[in-house]
Amino acid sequence: MRKLYPLLWALLPAVAACSANQELFTREPSTTRYKREGRTVQVPTRAVLEAGKADSTDVLTVFVEQAGQADGGSFIVDYTKPTGTPVSAYKATLLTYAYKENALVVSANYSAHLRGTLTQTPRGGFSGTFHGTRLAGAPGKRSTIKGAFTDVQPVVTKRRH
Repeated sequence: MRKLYPLLWALLPAVAACSANQELFTREPSTTRYKREGRTVQVPTRAVLEAGKADSTDVLTVFVEQAGQADGGSFIVDYTKPTGTPVSAYKATLLTYAYKENALVVSANYSAHLRGTLTQTPRGGFSGTFHGTRLAGAPGKRSTIKGAFTDVQPVVTKRRH
């Protein structure tokens, strides 16, 4: 595991916009049901949609919280598409587990064999799936996560160029 600077960039929209950040944590969360290492759980889920980034992309970042985890970690799933294209153009681009250890943010990358789907719901939210694998250092050691979330209502931030 290593420091994950891309994670900090993924979290930047939520941290940079104070009102959006406050809204992210006060808005009623959606739920995600996922299976990892034979165990199925259902947990709260929140999202941030950063529309019109400088690189002409829209990024939906989904935070899958980990209830009962001492490290306070979350799975983070990014879906990216070119700005101006339909929702069907979103592709899963990142799946990681991030947590704090000794005041540092560290992560475990689950982006090997990454797959995901995303659809827009009638209420304007998003439902989707994700599947990824973490390849550990020892041969044959891997961890896989597969999950689905329903109608997560993202906090929307627009970036100005």
